[in-house]
Amino acid sequence: MSPQSNFSCTSCARSFSSPFARYQHLRDTKHQDFRLSCNRQFDSPMDYRAIHRDMHVECEFCEEQFLTASGAFHHLEGGCCEKSNTNGDTLARQIQNLDIDNILTDIGEHNGGQWKCSLCSKGFRTRSALVMHWNSPAHSSKPYHCINRGCDKHFITLSALFQHLESESCGIAGFTQIPLYYLRLTDSIHNGEQITLFDFGR
Repeated sequence: MSPQSNFSCTSCARSFSSPFARYQHLRDTKHQDFRLSCNRQFDSPMDYRAIHRDMHVECEFCEEQFLTASGAFHHLEGGCCEKSNTNGDTLARQIQNLDIDNILTDIGEHNGGQWKCSLCSKGFRTRSALVMHWNSPAHSSKPYHCINRGCDKHFITLSALFQHLESESCGIAGFTQIPLYYLRLTDSIHNGEQITLFDFGR
């Protein structure tokens, strides 16, 4: 193994004479390399983050710091945020009301003059009535789905969906993009704005 191999880019395999030269290359090309703080190579972004805890995601409501977006959503879903009055149920209802284009949820769609449940085809005059029906004992399922339409995974909680995205298992986004998705989504929720594909860089 040559001395320069410690200073190579894992995205393009180009070698550099120093860590700073590699850093400049990564900065200029936007390549991802999970050795920015040291010369140790990691197999995945999750492995890198387990050791290098230099990135953070902040709760939009109380400003508590988390290592991952899924951790911040888990904080909200668990009712731990004292400033948001949010838990898993209230967060799910907020998202379901704002996710008119079914980007994160699959509860139903507007069909003519009513909202149709995706599971039983029952019709409702308003989206909020559909959300109430979906969250009732009539259907107990996984309301969230992966934003990659080619991935068929569904999730019970938003934090589980974000753990899936952070794992990069379906290839929809790089690990470093997920905090931006978190910020855009929580901004939409906080402002009561419709969730759009823009929230997920699409």
